[in-house]
Amino acid sequence: MEGTYFDASDIAEAPAREVLDEGIYHVQIVKATTGESQNKKTPFIEIVGKVVEDAPMQMNDSTPKGRDLFYTLYFSRAGSGQNAAISKRSLMDLFGQVKLDPPEDGRFDLTQLIGREVFYIVKQETYEGQVRARVNATKAINV
Repeated sequence: MEGTYFDASDIAEAPAREVLDEGIYHVQIVKATTGESQNKKTPFIEIVGKVVEDAPMQMNDSTPKGRDLFYTLYFSRAGSGQNAAISKRSLMDLFGQVKLDPPEDGRFDLTQLIGREVFYIVKQETYEGQVRARVNATKAINV
């Protein structure tokens, strides 16, 4: 039946996208959305930053410029709720780093982040047997 199969035989040898090296990446925030994890239904915020500089140079000599990095903050209320408190503090810090006042009422307008620039601090981790780059913090750009 036409339209139900995709023939990938001609791209079977296409190179996989390399995992970014650990380092500090200058990004411009291009998207900020909310969601819920599939398994536990934990609310989260995902802040997508596009790398705007060629640094840091990668071990494989590729450039990170133009790549998207995803900063995800989970707001789990399980256990002591400490995870949610840490994520809220990280979100407040991010707002301050891009020169926005965190809202007094706790209702963050994520669209205010779009177009702002910040550094993403990336570490590599192994998740379900796969190495991946994970944004684990942000840092202000002092201009």
